[in-house]
Amino acid sequence: MTPDDAKRAHRKITLLTACVVAALAAPTGYDHGGWLNAVVVTVTAGGGGGLVGGYLLRHRLIAALTKSAGL
Repeated sequence: MTPDDAKRAHRKITLLTACVVAALAAPTGYDHGGWLNAVVVTVTAGGGGGLVGGYLLRHRLIAALTKSAGL
């Protein structure tokens, strides 16, 4: 896997993680305070947690994906 392919894979993994976290956070927010709270929790968890976490692990994951391909 080339470094460009690893970056592309990382973007897809990060987006998927953010979407899953947001989807799981929405019902929790709704249960604790209605629709407005659901929106706030979804944006905070999905955008903040998923995307920031993916960015912090970016270099390590790209290096691991490139190394696993033997490059």
